[in-house]
Amino acid sequence: MLRHSPERSLGSSTQSTGNRSESFMRSGQGGPRSKETDRVTLFVYVLVLIVCAWFFRSAVWPEPSPLIHTELRSGVHVTLVVVAPTSKPPTEMVTIVKDATVAVGEAAQNAGMFFSTIGVSDDWSVERGLDLLSSFGHFDEVIVGRNWFNSGIMLFVDGLGGRAAVPQIVVVRQEKTIRDGPPWAYGPMEELARVAGLAEISDWAARGFPIEPSGLSAGLSSP
Repeated sequence: MLRHSPERSLGSSTQSTGNRSESFMRSGQGGPRSKETDRVTLFVYVLVLIVCAWFFRSAVWPEPSPLIHTELRSGVHVTLVVVAPTSKPPTEMVTIVKDATVAVGEAAQNAGMFFSTIGVSDDWSVERGLDLLSSFGHFDEVIVGRNWFNSGIMLFVDGLGGRAAVPQIVVVRQEKTIRDGPPWAYGPMEELARVAGLAEISDWAARGFPIEPSGLSAGLSSP
């Protein structure tokens, strides 16, 4: 019968303790390396956060489209307002709107004025109204919904004594003054041209998009 040797047990225990101590000392020798690893990990985390923040900013605050005409500057601003029809606009009207945007925009700029475009749809459905306006391409601003309570209708049609009809194209002029703090100053809105219905719109295009003689100092022919 074999007996357990206390001496051997004690020796084994001592050796085991020594191994643990040696292992602890070896792990302690890796301290500086761990700190360096932590610094690298922290740097990677910060870099990832910066990249994520950049992508978030691009999604929430995208850079302005090069198609945008509007400039936040003091001066006389000319605006081309397109009131969409109740159904998909014919190709002829889409072409006229694009040609009018170029013609009126260039004339306003040549006269030292600023230029903007606004699309209006009085469709009850905002989604359907946006779809109608998208047929014309880019607008600097769109006003959609609420039928004849539409803010664009009340401002550019009813507010200027226009005929309650769609489609329409309206050209207005307004002086705007930017101050250090609100409110900014706005002059009265003046109507320079208005055509309602496809027949009038086509005739206006055929005559070279004329506006009121005093509307611009140069660029467009008078009616």
